[in-house]
Amino acid sequence: MNSPLIGIKKGQQLTMPMARNEESPNSLSGYELKAIDIRSHWKDLLPIIYSNENVQNIMEKSYQDFQEGFKLRDFKHKDALKGAWSFQDIHQGIYPYTLTTTDWVWEFEEKEWDAQANASDQEAKTSIINALEKCTEIKGNIDILHGLDQANQHLMQKYSPRPTQPETWRPQNAAHWAVKWVKVLAEIHYSNLSNDWRIIATNNHAVVAGFTKDSTVHLLDIILLSTDPQELLNTLLQN
Repeated sequence: MNSPLIGIKKGQQLTMPMARNEESPNSLSGYELKAIDIRSHWKDLLPIIYSNENVQNIMEKSYQDFQEGFKLRDFKHKDALKGAWSFQDIHQGIYPYTLTTTDWVWEFEEKEWDAQANASDQEAKTSIINALEKCTEIKGNIDILHGLDQANQHLMQKYSPRPTQPETWRPQNAAHWAVKWVKVLAEIHYSNLSNDWRIIATNNHAVVAGFTKDSTVHLLDIILLSTDPQELLNTLLQN
């Protein structure tokens, strides 16, 4: 039988099936989906992570399972961390990106844009940002601000993150290790919403879902940080 790694180039995005205790998106059928805005709750979640040894242990174990299953050295540190990430590494300032900041994905997209944009587009972006900063200081400029923001968004869309970047910079696959400890975190912090938290996953993405008796499912996604349940479902279902 051929190895799934044959023909895969170094740094190429991998899609590999793994033996995981997860359910398919089909289990969401017939439910009203609601996404939890984990970004707004992050300041309450971090103390739980830092004080709960069980959460820390499952983070380490799930990461090691992910690393071994995908044969990857994910979450590489600039000082070349060797071996699997340990929660104790935070004392040396070495964090998985999901613990550094909830703006990580935005920062990643900014770096990817800067690495690809030509000089003219970079100059245009600088001009738009400068104009936005000046206009925010003047009252009654909401329409102008909206127009500048739209122009900036359009410019950013010209250079999407490169699909051939190393796995360290690819948040999608990281979801498959993160969901395991996020599920434990949900059972602690979001117990008022559901007492039945499950992992929903495909090769494309993974989320934690809290099922209720009133036909509602709360979706918790630490990677996309989206509050649009349809967007999360589409990501799970895409080929």
